[in-house]
Amino acid sequence: MQPTPQRLVVQIPGEGRDRPVWTRVGVIAVLGFVIGIAWPKLAGFQLGPSPPDDDHRAAASGSAEADEAAPGASSAAPAASSAAVAAKGPEPVQVQTVVVKATDVLSCRDAKGKTVDKCDRPDFDTLLVPRMQELARCPSAAGLSGKLSIGFEFDFKRNRVQVVRGKTTTIPRSTVSGIWECATKAVSGAALEGMKHEHERYTVFYATNFYPPGHVIDDAALAGALEAPEDKGGKEETSEPILGTAQVVYDTVLVRDEPKTGNVVARLVRGTRVELLSRKGSWYRIKFNDREGWVYRGSIAQ
Repeated sequence: MQPTPQRLVVQIPGEGRDRPVWTRVGVIAVLGFVIGIAWPKLAGFQLGPSPPDDDHRAAASGSAEADEAAPGASSAAPAASSAAVAAKGPEPVQVQTVVVKATDVLSCRDAKGKTVDKCDRPDFDTLLVPRMQELARCPSAAGLSGKLSIGFEFDFKRNRVQVVRGKTTTIPRSTVSGIWECATKAVSGAALEGMKHEHERYTVFYATNFYPPGHVIDDAALAGALEAPEDKGGKEETSEPILGTAQVVYDTVLVRDEPKTGNVVARLVRGTRVELLSRKGSWYRIKFNDREGWVYRGSIAQ
């Protein structure tokens, strides 16, 4: 026996029952206000940014002024830095350069070959300094940076100079051998006649410092550096002017009021053009910026 299907009944509320109960809506709104706004305020929570007061406005204005001033300050900083660098000098050397410094005479011997306790110092610098400075042109010295101790043994009886290999060096051994060869060629055939001396044999060492192009040689590196002196027996000053000009090739050259031992009256940097006025031995009288003075011949080139 099949069950009887139930009939679907749809009830439609009357007009009065279809309206919301406003009292309930009011209660919900009040609770939402208390929970959403009043309670965070009472609890100390900040729901959004506060409007700036006068102090904040003043701080913001000061910050803005500082920001406006910053570009000027930043542009002034490089200028000040450049001025400081320019004031420093000197400029980097443009070619391979050798700075020579002397040491004491290591030993000396008499005519019988016996070591003498107290040694005089003959004028080795006149002969050796220009030759050691020329080591900058040695093929093994190209781009070389470092220090090398080079010794020389003078034998006045045999009129001979030999190279003595020093132990102090910061240069690779593979390069040092080439420097020794150049130094040996530089002193080969050097004549010792005319050099005053008390003993027959001497051993003297020099510290040679190699600087590659682009290196700045500061005052500390130049302290104690030897300037190639005047050769003995040089010609007297010529009366006729030497035509042409020359250019300073040393990083810094001393200009003196007299050759060799005169007072330093100026310093000229590499690349300075000068006029050649006359010559006395190994020294040239030059003119620069309406001034005159003497410089060693090896410090300039035509």
